[in-house]
Amino acid sequence: MTKKTLPVRGNISFEELKKLNEHGAEYWSARELQSLLGYSQWRRFRMQSAGP
Repeated sequence: MTKKTLPVRGNISFEELKKLNEHGAEYWSARELQSLLGYSQWRRFRMQSAGP
């Protein structure tokens, strides 16, 4: 099995953006992920994440 690498941009990694709610469930902010995934504008990221 191959190990997948999580995205890193500059000095911020996917794991560093992770948040935990009051029940211990992990979640990420879409606005914080947009730059990590290479989107410079929120509207472009939002259109891609919303799908067709």
